[in-house]
Amino acid sequence: MAHYASRSGYRLEKVFTERPERPDAFASLVDAVIRDGVTCVLIPGEEHLRSLAVTADLKARLERAADLRILPLGGN
Repeated sequence: MAHYASRSGYRLEKVFTERPERPDAFASLVDAVIRDGVTCVLIPGEEHLRSLAVTADLKARLERAADLRILPLGGN
């Protein structure tokens, strides 16, 4: 992810990983986006959001509300 971010002109600041002992990583990501004015979030792939039960509608609403781009690896 760091290599892809760098190659695409972004800087990887933090990684949020959902784990059984930390199931609130997505909420923490959303908080960081709002708090820090993040403009782009890189994800491993679209299936990653689906596995977190993030619907296409929720993704679009988050992108609009925070003026945010959510990019899957290899996406544009």
